[in-house]
Amino acid sequence: MKEPKDTPSRPGEKKNRFEVKIKFWIQDPDKDFTLGKGDVKLLRALLKYSNLTRASKELSYSYKYGWGKLRKISKNTGKAVVITTKGGSGGGGTVELTNWGKYLVELYDTISSDVEDFSTQANRKLHEMKYEEPASDSE
Repeated sequence: MKEPKDTPSRPGEKKNRFEVKIKFWIQDPDKDFTLGKGDVKLLRALLKYSNLTRASKELSYSYKYGWGKLRKISKNTGKAVVITTKGGSGGGGTVELTNWGKYLVELYDTISSDVEDFSTQANRKLHEMKYEEPASDSE
């Protein structure tokens, strides 16, 4: 049976209830540019759908906002992240990631995995730490 989180193992001892949370992004130090979770979510959705309308809708982004993100990433990295093809008179064009766009997703995912590993280790250490209340002198 699992011991409740706040049950001390010794009198006066308190278990640590804090958690380590980490938010990160990849930044170009020479430009006002960051690649964050939302950017990568959009790139991943394009990998899935090859359609900006569907990708944006899945993330609750407007089509215009999605295009703005893609233009910003391309402009600030100096390389195109997508290739577009026009559809016929009824639409149906595609928006696919370039190798550079795929690389950015891979880069972010690799770092994300390392950050998650670090966070897990830090939380393990944090939860091993105990706080012991000093004995009261007035008893």
